[in-house]
Parts: sequence; structure tokens; C-alpha cells
Amino acid sequence: MPLSPKEQNLFQQKIDALQEDLAKVGVVFRADWSCCQSCGHAEMKAELKDEEYEFDTTYIFYHQQATEDLKEGADELYLAHHIIEGDLEAVVEVLEEYGSDWKGEKDKTIRIPFLADDEMSNRIRGLIASK
Repeated sequence: MPLSPKEQNLFQQKIDALQEDLAKVGVVFRADWSCCQSCGHAEMKAELKDEEYEFDTTYIFYHQQATEDLKEGADELYLAHHIIEGDLEAVVEVLEEYGSDWKGEKDKTIRIPFLADDEMSNRIRGLIASK
């Protein structure tokens, strides 16, 4: 079932907050980035090189296929990533605030429950309900 306007609003607020929190710990985050995971990694590496980031920069993104899944009613978002060792602990801490159970496994995508019963979703739900 497609997302309701309130759910779309919740999702956008959650993604905006996630991007802000990841930026605070030095992570480059892109939403609705590229067509798929393979292209997303290639395009991210090219962008980081063009923008003169350090050679090994931590980044996280979700691609357009994930966006389409959400529009069709998926209740979780999967994030692709390249996380350098020195950033891992801070990234895991941020993601836990968004309901993720990812513990830093390099070979697993990061799962963010979209309408989960986590602190951020509940806070955003409260904001929406009060409008």
C-alpha cells in the first residue's frame, strides 16, 4: 500500500534528521542516490574524488530502487555504505538512534525501520500529530 501523506512527511523528516546527525560525525550521506547499489558506489567514489574529499571517506546512501520500494509501502529502508574503521563506532551509535540493529558488518546493508517504534519515529509522529 502506498505511503500516506503523513507517512511521507515522517519519512522525509526522519531522513533529514539522519543526514544531519551523520554529517555531525563526518559522514557523507546521499538520499535517493543513483539507480542501484553498484552504480551508487561508483558514482559516490567519483563525486568524492571530484570534490577533493580525503581518499578514504565514510559515506552512506540509499538508491532509487529503495525509494520506489518505500513509495510502494515498504516499512524499512536499506542503506549502502563504505565506512572507514575510525568512524565505525560513531556511525553505529547514530544509526541505533534510528532503530537500526546494524553493528558494523561490512558485508551487510544497514537496515533502518521506517515506521518503527524508535525514539526518532515517535518524536516525529508526535510533531505530525500536533499539527
